[in-house]
Amino acid sequence: MISYIALIYGLLYIWFESFPLVFIQIYGFTLGTEGLAFLGILIGAFVVLPPFCWYQHKYIEPKFNDNGELQPEWRLPPSFVGAFAIPICLFWFGWSSRPDIHWIMPIIGSSFFSIGAFLLFNSVLNYLSDAYPRYAASVLAGNDFVRSTFGAGFPLFATAMYNTLGIGWASSLLGFLAIAFIPIPFVLFKVSIVLVLHVSYI
Repeated sequence: MISYIALIYGLLYIWFESFPLVFIQIYGFTLGTEGLAFLGILIGAFVVLPPFCWYQHKYIEPKFNDNGELQPEWRLPPSFVGAFAIPICLFWFGWSSRPDIHWIMPIIGSSFFSIGAFLLFNSVLNYLSDAYPRYAASVLAGNDFVRSTFGAGFPLFATAMYNTLGIGWASSLLGFLAIAFIPIPFVLFKVSIVLVLHVSYI
């Protein structure tokens, strides 16, 4: 799961490098108005926050035991949605960033990244804390180190990649990477549930 979060962090930073290429070169935004293109990401965060809070209150809080403990795997279901939101964003953004398509379309597509990242980060970081409570500080520090490494490294080849492949195929390449990691939270959840049932049976 740490590698998954690191990938999402790296994808975020490399994807941000495409915004000047899309909104300045393709749509003719000025350097000042280009910042408005990030509003889709902000709106995505506002959209996902209420249902996430409702889910936590409705389904997660009742699962805590009398000692305030929660089986870590119950933190993962929101990541099932987030795992699909990331590639949706990248494909939508990449193939709608064309002069013949209105600039609002890639901005709408960008909102799915904040939805996916929000759900994945909250699910995974809480899962790690619950799974390793005695070593939570070390686990989270290791996660920060790995994801920051990806975040620093990925943008180094971003401009060359987008100029060589074009916006559509470069974004699709990132989308395919995100798709390859989709099974991770599902498999981890399934394995955790099976182990818990096995231990309970014993």
